[in-house]
Amino acid sequence: ISVSAKEGNLKMRHKEYLSFGTMGAVDEILVEKGDKVIEGQVLAKLDICPLELKVEMAQAGCEMAQAQYEMAENNLMRTIYPHYTNTYAIDVPGVWLALEEIQNNLEEAQELLEQGEIEGAQALLKLVEENTSKAQKKSHARTWALPFNVKLTELQTDEARAALDMAKLELAVVELELAKATIIAPFDGIIADVYIDEGQQLSAMTYSSPAIYLVDPSEVEMSGEIDEIDISKVKLGQEAIITLIAL
Repeated sequence: ISVSAKEGNLKMRHKEYLSFGTMGAVDEILVEKGDKVIEGQVLAKLDICPLELKVEMAQAGCEMAQAQYEMAENNLMRTIYPHYTNTYAIDVPGVWLALEEIQNNLEEAQELLEQGEIEGAQALLKLVEENTSKAQKKSHARTWALPFNVKLTELQTDEARAALDMAKLELAVVELELAKATIIAPFDGIIADVYIDEGQQLSAMTYSSPAIYLVDPSEVEMSGEIDEIDISKVKLGQEAIITLIAL
């Protein structure tokens, strides 16, 4: 059966504009227009030296926070156990509510981070710092029901734990930034276009703009109009051989 279309359009069903996820200078472009690539192949990189430094600093902050938390926890054990062998009930003052809010903020920031919302996570980290400051002020203004040294040690332990959680979250943020400094092919395809140059500086306004256009030519979709006299010759789901006269 032979039919003809007056005119039509061809488009790739699988295509994607790829961009970086963070600011920086373009360090390497590893592909050119027309190159075939495979899924997982590195296509372009930013200069990651500044980001690697941020990761190292965040790792050091994590290690320090971990050490401080362990010291606070050990100090709490030494303070409590010589005097208390059974469980005891405590009043929950404003400082504990502030610490609970800190934990909630950290959990919410972690969720945002998993979704790639770096700016939102960073905003919550600032809120955590503010709530930590509030907790410290409340701790000095409150008369404790339990011996002061026990309550103070408990507070110091909770503050150290919150600081450790925040340090871990900050590390996760910079590690995500580092990962977003590389463009990786999400599927097999052909580089249809490259919009960036090596050495180009990508700002907060431009880093999310398309850097590379990747298409998969294995599936092409055609749409067009068939002459009225040929309508009766075709059926839904019927296989067809398409001949292109001109593009």
